[in-house]
Amino acid sequence: MDEKNRNQLLSLGWCVWLKVSPETAWKRVKLHLKQRPLLVKAKDPLVEIKSMMEKRDPVYQSAHSHFLTDDKDSKQVANEILKLLKNNSIIDLS
Repeated sequence: MDEKNRNQLLSLGWCVWLKVSPETAWKRVKLHLKQRPLLVKAKDPLVEIKSMMEKRDPVYQSAHSHFLTDDKDSKQVANEILKLLKNNSIIDLS
């Protein structure tokens, strides 16, 4: 969220936003709440996730690429990113 950090990341590399719905985010993190200090303190973690996303999404829009990750496993997402990188000559993977 820090503008200085974000600008540095955007200038040094290719930033990818792995987009997810609040409901999917909740499904993914609810078993690990102890590792999520902002959520463990929340009265309603899903409401807190929605609030965080409302604040963060406009900032995350500046990423070079966006991928919707709902209903996808990590291998599917990694393959989509790899395809993007190869097809746009972002990095040489040969």
